[in-house]
Amino acid sequence: MQPNEAVPGSASTPATGSTGQSDGFQMTNEQMRMMIQQNQLRLQQMYMMQQMPMPQQMQ
Repeated sequence: MQPNEAVPGSASTPATGSTGQSDGFQMTNEQMRMMIQQNQLRLQQMYMMQQMPMPQQMQ
């Protein structure tokens, strides 16, 4: 069993073509995009904090 198959909203999900899904699909797309952007910002901040030398280590 592959993990990306179990993920809801994977690439294979919209292909099912359920009548209820197509209505809210763009809304979920926007939410997914915003979540991805927030995650990327968080990862960048964590990466920057890791890259910056701690003041204790500088001394």
